[in-house]
Amino acid sequence: MVSAVTGNAGTAADRVRRGLKGVVLLISCLLLPAGAWTQVRSGTIVVLSRSRQRVIIAADSRVNFGEGRYEDTSCKITGLSDQLLFAATGIVGDSSYLLPGGLRFDARGEAKRVFLQYSQAPQNFLDLGTVGTIASNWGAAMAEHFRAAAEASPASLERWLKRVELSHEPTFVVGLFAGLEPDGEISVYSVNVEYAQSREAAAPSEPYLLTSMPVPDDLADDFSLLTPFGMPEIVNEIREGKTDRAKQEINARDFLRNTVSAEAFARSQAIRLVDLTIAYHAKQDFVGGRIDAVELRRAGKVHWIQRKENCPED
Repeated sequence: MVSAVTGNAGTAADRVRRGLKGVVLLISCLLLPAGAWTQVRSGTIVVLSRSRQRVIIAADSRVNFGEGRYEDTSCKITGLSDQLLFAATGIVGDSSYLLPGGLRFDARGEAKRVFLQYSQAPQNFLDLGTVGTIASNWGAAMAEHFRAAAEASPASLERWLKRVELSHEPTFVVGLFAGLEPDGEISVYSVNVEYAQSREAAAPSEPYLLTSMPVPDDLADDFSLLTPFGMPEIVNEIREGKTDRAKQEINARDFLRNTVSAEAFARSQAIRLVDLTIAYHAKQDFVGGRIDAVELRRAGKVHWIQRKENCPED
């Protein structure tokens, strides 16, 4: 059963408890050069395959800058160490001239900073373990980035809200952390940093949500759970099995399951669902490029299944 833990971890979360969901700003209209609007980067599709034996993450390479601009060289999966993986979708960074230099942010860079900080001074609050603690620290830090930047630049908040509206999800950014605990077991956490205008009748809620993703006790030992992040429409279509395309894909999947090893099948499915999203998703500006995929086994190390040359191993 999936459990959820709100991010009330340590002083970092205390500083943002007033934060992102409580921000209500008057949006002003500004005349800006086109270049100022192109540095908000949005990630798209990440698929997680999870079992007790391994976790596999696959992602496309397209980041969208808005106004029809995108590029296909993004490294959406990051090996923070040889036993910890990070991926993100949503608004993964803002380096536009709307924000002062000190307020520009990057989800991947923040994950690296939080991991390094944890490595120098380990902590395990709320019994979250290594992976959950790092994930929670990242959520608090990203919420603080959004809060501070929104207060400094109402125009930036307006752009982020437009991106959220396009995605039909109340989430600015989703971070995915998958790694090994000291006992060699796999832990997976997702972190949603959200925005909602505060209501007078309701107390502000936490600015981010930390969710544990365990494997159910009744699941076969190496039968994978597949979870999409970012743009789940095609994955959900296949899962529901109602369209002709979905039925054909399910038949092909059943055939493959009976003809290859469980390991090869698990690797293929996360990659395949990203590939199908690239091929068929209605919002082609938001998904595309080559597919990166990585695997982490229980009591093992990070192993790249496929990786673009411009993306580092760690």
